[in-house]
Amino acid sequence: MIGLVMAGLVAAIMSHISGSLNSCSTIATVDFYVPYIRKNASEKEAVVFGKLVGAAIVVIAVLWAWLMVGHSDKPVLLKRGPGATVEELLMSAEYILSEGNSKVILCERGVRGFAKRTRYTLDLAAVPNIQGVSHLPILVDPSHATGRRDLVTPMALAAVAAGAQGLMIEVHPDPEKALSDGPQQLVPDEFDAMMKALVPIAKAVGRTLETDAKV
Repeated sequence: MIGLVMAGLVAAIMSHISGSLNSCSTIATVDFYVPYIRKNASEKEAVVFGKLVGAAIVVIAVLWAWLMVGHSDKPVLLKRGPGATVEELLMSAEYILSEGNSKVILCERGVRGFAKRTRYTLDLAAVPNIQGVSHLPILVDPSHATGRRDLVTPMALAAVAAGAQGLMIEVHPDPEKALSDGPQQLVPDEFDAMMKALVPIAKAVGRTLETDAKV
């Protein structure tokens, strides 16, 4: 039974990686190689170029993870992917730690669910779950998880109550003119109001909160 579960897990991971590499290869081939480098390229040439791009991405990713993350003394913010389990997030962190970098911070930013009114489902249970088995600090990103400005503050309050050691909040003076993710960004006044609302929540669960943050 365990073997079947592991086989299914490996298959799911490989399928996800394969899909990502295929998407990158397609974009590089269709949107770059054929229009700008070889406009008359045959289908075979395009396929070969796509495979080379995929191979290059794998090599670069492996080298980057080994050289720039594990062997660096810089803090690493490791964000949970929308399809990753808590165990997979912790094992990813373990890989970085095993290479000598102890400055790892985890970030919960939502997982895929069935809800259509938010980008992802914010898994706040992951916060105490991780804290029960790991010494690593964990942040919560309600902006990315919900994708909606009106839900950022409520989920930020819930994250602090759940024990999150920090929040990642997107702020913009004019979200309507933001180059990306405008619908999930707070304006400075909303951010200030959120920070003030966090104080009694933190106090209610026996925690303290720095309120000197300025925008």
